[in-house]
Amino acid sequence: MSDSTLTLSRPAAAASDNPGSPQDGAAELAAAMFPTTVPCLTTVARLGVAAALDAGPRTIGDLAAQAGCDPEALTKVIAVLAAEGIFALSPDGTVAHTPRSEPLSPAHPRSLHDMALLIGEEWLWRCWGVLPDAVRTGAPAFALAFGESAWSWLPRHPDAGRVFHAAMAAFSRTVSDQLVAALPVLAGERVVCDLGGGTGTYLAAILRANTSVEHGIVLDAPDVVAQAQAHPVDPELSACGRLQFTAGNFLEQVPAADLYVAKQIIHSWTDDDVIALLRVVREANPRARVVIAEFVADASSPRFARDFDLTMFLTMPGAVRRAEDLERIVAAAGFELVGIHATASTLSLIEARPRGAE
Repeated sequence: MSDSTLTLSRPAAAASDNPGSPQDGAAELAAAMFPTTVPCLTTVARLGVAAALDAGPRTIGDLAAQAGCDPEALTKVIAVLAAEGIFALSPDGTVAHTPRSEPLSPAHPRSLHDMALLIGEEWLWRCWGVLPDAVRTGAPAFALAFGESAWSWLPRHPDAGRVFHAAMAAFSRTVSDQLVAALPVLAGERVVCDLGGGTGTYLAAILRANTSVEHGIVLDAPDVVAQAQAHPVDPELSACGRLQFTAGNFLEQVPAADLYVAKQIIHSWTDDDVIALLRVVREANPRARVVIAEFVADASSPRFARDFDLTMFLTMPGAVRRAEDLERIVAAAGFELVGIHATASTLSLIEARPRGAE
């Protein structure tokens, strides 16, 4: 065959190349079927890739050598994330930060490094594996996978518990200042109690912004309190006694306070549990307000809130609730809904006061 007759053979255009083709959806669906982003995020978090890039761009070879991993395999992981705008990967193999990868570094002021570690935990993936059964039965996937609740399982598995609580504290750091900025005016409350407040990140932000509050009390499980006391989020507040911790079960008893706050707690509990919690609060102080930071479900809920709602169904017996659900729940506990306040974050502040209180 002469050069003059040589032609380049190309495959016929696929149906998916034509807008409106029925195969367009199939191609997009196939692309959505690969669960790659989450495990890749956990992998780079465990390998310390983001922290290694804080000083500037690095080659894949440098990153792999520092992390002690295979450079070709690391390239595949980085390439998946770079396609999502998480890291920038140059043709020469140089990797650099992007605004979406910077929060993966532990040094970032709103770091999500610990959250990236949590989403790849083996126990969480085990829950995803039984999601079809959970949907069929309506039972949380965690209970189906482990035969008990997450709240009873985590304290007996301290390594998993530390990852979980560190991730909750990390998320709290990303939204605490935004929540505090939208917090209803404190009207002479001298003591604030954070119900299920973890290591105290949120309450510390409240105390720093409201110097009129004499002290705050975090109520949480014994293992969480021990972790918080061993690694204070604000040593100065702890040392002067303004930030205190007490171990207990908020469904049974809570410390006396003038204002009770909770952040992303009630979505983890059933309606009956939330009603019981609010009744315990009212017994501790019949005049105290409650301000709860939570997602509120509506037709315009962002994708993150919808993903979060499904993840909660996976692990906990509660749910992200609608405004009318919240009003019904607080009323059943003897409270009235004062308002649902928007914040600069994806969370809202749900304010309630005892019915009949002025």
